[in-house]
Amino acid sequence: MYRDQTLLMTRGKLLLENSRNNFERGQMDVFFITFANLGPVTAVEIEHDNSGAAPGWHCEQVVVVDETANARYAFPCDRWLAKDEDDGLIRRRLQAAAASDTTSYRVITYTSDIRGAGTDARVYVELCGTKPGGVEAWGPRHILDSQANNFERAQVDSFLLKKQKALGQLTKLKIGHDNSGAGPGKATRCNRP
Repeated sequence: MYRDQTLLMTRGKLLLENSRNNFERGQMDVFFITFANLGPVTAVEIEHDNSGAAPGWHCEQVVVVDETANARYAFPCDRWLAKDEDDGLIRRRLQAAAASDTTSYRVITYTSDIRGAGTDARVYVELCGTKPGGVEAWGPRHILDSQANNFERAQVDSFLLKKQKALGQLTKLKIGHDNSGAGPGKATRCNRP
């Protein structure tokens, strides 16, 4: 970790591993590390050792939370750390996002009023925007789950996605579910409100 180009840690590399299934697709991994007060963090370096059957990893972002100072630092990446993808690098130095680089999005879903329209499955959404220069930017997959009975027949549900990477002008989204639960749903229909 860095502050104003100065290395803050002298402990060397930290192995981030607390589960056999860390760093899987669409997953958020949380690691608790105890440090002396580091102050504001402006950059982090991440890397992997390129071991295993499929070592490539696409990192959306790294978030550092200082629980003592009640501070949160987001480090957008949205790049591969893979020898066979992107630019072939497995180490990246990430700069802290400015406040203008993050935003909140509200996703409102309208479940149809036809028989079988509701679902008990885990519903997800991915947002896509266009940044200056026409560059398409996809956000990470978010599971929409604010209460036990979301997505019931004839229901409107609202979800706030806080402190997300700004995607520019939103142009499209992907929405789906994992077909889990007692009643994953048989009928689906998307309408533009």
